[in-house]
This record gives sequence, structure tokens and C-alpha cells, in this order.
Amino acid sequence: MISYLKKQLFLLVILMVCTFCLPQVSLAIPGEAIPSWTLAENSLNNSEINLTPQMRQQLQGVRQRRNRDIASALSSSQIEQLNIYLRGGDSLETGLQKLQLQPEQTKLIEAIIQISQVKIKNILSRRLF
Repeated sequence: MISYLKKQLFLLVILMVCTFCLPQVSLAIPGEAIPSWTLAENSLNNSEINLTPQMRQQLQGVRQRRNRDIASALSSSQIEQLNIYLRGGDSLETGLQKLQLQPEQTKLIEAIIQISQVKIKNILSRRLF
């Protein structure tokens, strides 16, 4: 009986030590779902983390590709209007929401943004390991 209690106490102590000494493990619980319009690069600013020049170039390539794909889904007048919104200080998310998009355009742009988010997260996750 005492040996069983010692084992349980030992496991409890190990669990507490891991929780307090390794906070990234205790924070590994799933958070809120990220809205489809939220861009991954908004949450991590390049000045806040150390990236290699190659990673910066890869991130820039993903963003440029995302922008080209979004532009191909929009009409020329919508592109002009989006540029006006962006120059006025609106974010890409806000600018796209202000446009009068067709449902097909909205779905396509959401898919483009989700794909770019996955690519950006993949690039950033390589930095962590």
C-alpha cells in the first residue's frame, strides 16, 4: 500500500515539475480557432523573432504568391479598390471585407489565405526545431 502511494506521489511530483519547468508543454492545449481571414504573419513580426535570410525570402515568396493569387481572383476594378483601401491604411483582411465579393470569390480567397497560412506556419515551425 505504501509503495503504491509513493509511486502516485512520485508521479504527481514529476508532473508538477514538468508543468512548472517546461511551460511550453503546459501551454500546448488547443486554443481558439483562428478566423480564416487572420494572417499568420500578423501574429509574428519579423523583428520579434530571429529568422535566417533564407526563411525571410521564403516568407516573402509565400506572401507574394498569396497576393498574386488573390489578384487573379479579383476583377481589375476590385484590385484598384483594394489598392485604395490598402494605401489608406486598411489591412488586407479589412480591405477584402470592404469589397463586394461574389460568394465564389470569397471562398477562393479564403482558400488562398488558408494555404498561405499553412505554408507560413510550416516555414516558421522549421525555425523552432
